[in-house]
Amino acid sequence: MPTPTSRPPSGSSASPLPTLAFEAPPDVLPPFSVTTVAVDALRIREGAGVAAPVAATAAKGELVYISSYDGPVKRDGVDWYRVLFAAGYRDWPTYPPPPTPGLPSAIQSFVVGYAAAASGGQRYLELLPPRCPTAEPDLAGLARLSAWEQLACFGDRPLTFEGTYGCGGGCGGTTVGDFEPPWLAFPSLFAFIRVDWRISAPPALVLHFRPDSGLSPPEDGAIVRLTGHFSDPASATCTMTRIVLDQGLPVDPTSAELYCREPFVAATYEVIGTDPDYPAG
Repeated sequence: MPTPTSRPPSGSSASPLPTLAFEAPPDVLPPFSVTTVAVDALRIREGAGVAAPVAATAAKGELVYISSYDGPVKRDGVDWYRVLFAAGYRDWPTYPPPPTPGLPSAIQSFVVGYAAAASGGQRYLELLPPRCPTAEPDLAGLARLSAWEQLACFGDRPLTFEGTYGCGGGCGGTTVGDFEPPWLAFPSLFAFIRVDWRISAPPALVLHFRPDSGLSPPEDGAIVRLTGHFSDPASATCTMTRIVLDQGLPVDPTSAELYCREPFVAATYEVIGTDPDYPAG
């Protein structure tokens, strides 16, 4: 099956725009989307707001990855998004490798910060056209797309593929806030279907299971042939509230709905084997 290629270098000829199954709302950058800098220089700041220190400067045409589920922070009359940035890097959503082999994993090769999206009629960041596959994707092809590209390219169309299911040491994490419906909106769900569990960061999708579907997750290490979809109907009523310093901060409703449309929801699956390479324990 064909898989998406790396993004072209800045200044290269643009490919024809794909016909999308789901369009981005105007004036919103979807969670986990890739954007391009539309001005000569864009400051990536350590926090939201013009008073925050500058962590990096991105040149026109550089790629900036929208890395948060909770949408824009309004400050100084501007929408600020939490982003990842690495100069010259064009393969988001895959993270760039550490600059030197053997460095501790805490030492990153990219900057985590906040970027202003627009001010008045001037846009600083533009949403990059999704890299939609030209044929039916397999799991590897799907997992190389960003979460926004998956939604934009396929909408709620049923997709079928094979992979190995597992939690990788735990099926959940901790995120403080209120998320409805929890099975879809909670940001720290870690039940994966992966291409290859022998490598540390293989292509993978996070799976969600509707409580009213009667479908239980398979056993860890099961090889499954699975059918499901993005853009589950429950996303239309999704709400999210972050708790920051004991204060509830409602997430922008449009961003919350987009975040809930991006997960892959399992509809049916068949266990077709057991993966001998799945890590025990």
